[in-house]
Amino acid sequence: MGTCIFTGYCISSLIFPRLADLYGRKTIFVRAFVLHISGLALVLFSPYQITIYIGLFIFGLATCVTKAVGYVYGLEFIPARKQNLPGSILKTVDVTTPIFLALSFMYLSNNWKVYYAYGLGFSVFTWLLSFTLPESPCFLAACNRYDEARDVINRIARINM
Repeated sequence: MGTCIFTGYCISSLIFPRLADLYGRKTIFVRAFVLHISGLALVLFSPYQITIYIGLFIFGLATCVTKAVGYVYGLEFIPARKQNLPGSILKTVDVTTPIFLALSFMYLSNNWKVYYAYGLGFSVFTWLLSFTLPESPCFLAACNRYDEARDVINRIARINM
């Protein structure tokens, strides 16, 4: 089962980060979340083992984007001189979540479906929130779309006031 996730992640890491550089962080991030949600739903609701394996592979494909591209996408909204603390917090939460879940599974409940249902609900919530985010101003500036980048920065400035 873990091999399915790992294989999906490895294949995805060769494809999606470059697509995010070409087509935009938000575009790839939002679409990968559909894969992420689909993979979790297949694992959670499928009565067949082969479908669970396919769901785990799809989950692995999306994990690279939601973790790596999402990390870059999030940090590009923060000035470079202030990225250390938020980046460290994001990565700390990212690596401690599986530890917390393993301990919860060990001591609280060994019903894996509860954890997948929570993950699915949180993923749907995050996906819906992602529609409120603009495209990365760094990406827009790198594509010489300076007016759009300026608009995004002004929008961020209005919200931060």
